[in-house]
Amino acid sequence: AKNGLTVISTGSVPVPTGETNLSHAIWKELLDAGLIEGDGLVLEVNNNMKKGGLGTSAAGAVAFVELINRLYGLNLTPTQKIFYACKLLRAKAPQRLVEF
Repeated sequence: AKNGLTVISTGSVPVPTGETNLSHAIWKELLDAGLIEGDGLVLEVNNNMKKGGLGTSAAGAVAFVELINRLYGLNLTPTQKIFYACKLLRAKAPQRLVEF
């Protein structure tokens, strides 16, 4: 779909490919901010890490933001990268922990 994100899971440990994948929330946030546009993106995730590992979701979110930053030449600052990588985590965290 135009401007859509498609996630494909490969590797020994499957990852969510639908809206529960953090990449979808980050993608939507970047689209809504007008930072990216185009025909969409197909993201293939080759995951071999067990679920529930310390920081695996956060690491994936940071990796996705960095990928988009490089692919689209966004030149995001470190603070902006943290902002987008923590999109879903901010909604669940106390406000005093997430203000930049």
